[in-house]
Amino acid sequence: YSVVSCGQRFEPKTHCEYDKYLCQHAHCPPCFLRHPSCHGLPEGLNPWPGKEGTPFFLVCRDGRVRYSGQCPDTPTSHQMFDPYKNVCVEKYHHDNSD
Repeated sequence: YSVVSCGQRFEPKTHCEYDKYLCQHAHCPPCFLRHPSCHGLPEGLNPWPGKEGTPFFLVCRDGRVRYSGQCPDTPTSHQMFDPYKNVCVEKYHHDNSD
């Protein structure tokens, strides 16, 4: 997108703006849950819209998703993406000493 120009044509920025990613079946989850969007989000790390309070996050640049990912679990804790700190944090600790 940085080396071409669409001229006056519509320039899609998200997967959901392309016909090929739209649901073709009756029971599909909404597109934004399958493919995140940076529409209206600041540059950098952000929680995945529609999946707040989970490990899922995305990195926005120029209004586009540059990366989508998930906070890793560790052997002793589950992680979630904190929307206020914009980092992965320990959700809860589990003890494997049994």
